[in-house]
Amino acid sequence: MRVIIVLIGAVFTSGCYAYLPRTQAGLEPGIRVSASLSDSGMLSLERYVGPNVAAVEGRVLRASDSEFSLAVLNVRQVNGVEAGWRGEQLTVSRGLVTRLEERKFSIGRTIMFTGALTVGSIVLTRMFEGLGSGSTPIVAPGTGTPR
Repeated sequence: MRVIIVLIGAVFTSGCYAYLPRTQAGLEPGIRVSASLSDSGMLSLERYVGPNVAAVEGRVLRASDSEFSLAVLNVRQVNGVEAGWRGEQLTVSRGLVTRLEERKFSIGRTIMFTGALTVGSIVLTRMFEGLGSGSTPIVAPGTGTPR
């Protein structure tokens, strides 16, 4: 039972997140976003983030009407390969972005995952209950000693 409680606690502290579309207006420092780059954006930012980068993900440091700065945490190439970053600063012109998404906590996904994890843990516990607890030794008739 302790294992189940620990697993549920771990899920709720880590949680499940989703990226939801948002407008570029009103970007606030501290929010986590993923910015999909246009073809010209890929070319313009290539010397900073590498070739064929389709999207950059990070925390907004500051924003103006024409650009925003991110502490980059991840970049995703066109072929889907991702590379982690350590918060290096990158300034992106808003005109180079085709889509902007904000990372949000998903209570629905977290509840579904926690429920599935709980049910799976209970089923596994019931399946293996009693295994490894030993068994009654076979006793030779009339001797009282194990064979």
